[in-house]
Amino acid sequence: MRTHKWRHSIGAFINVEAFGTGGLDLVCQSGPGSWPSSVYAQSAIYPMAYSAAQMTKGFSRVEESLDDLALDVPDARKQFLAYVEKAKTIGWLDSSFHYGNSINGKENGACQ
Repeated sequence: MRTHKWRHSIGAFINVEAFGTGGLDLVCQSGPGSWPSSVYAQSAIYPMAYSAAQMTKGFSRVEESLDDLALDVPDARKQFLAYVEKAKTIGWLDSSFHYGNSINGKENGACQ
């Protein structure tokens, strides 16, 4: 931004990720009441966002189907565990998310 021709006229910018070339854009992280999210929602042709609850539920649903999935993909559980750890690392899943059999009375896919 220090050398771009717009540098003196930009007060803020929103970094959006895309789903491949020509795909929909996506706001990755935003706090509650965030004005950039409001501007994005009003300006984007196809605004899209996910909540932490949606990510948790989605990973939980995949975990529930691993036994069936393993019939076609033998290392499905190993791949799933790698994706869970990656999702925790990049902030898509809360670090307290756990998987596998019930732990400390918590259901699968629960955050503690």
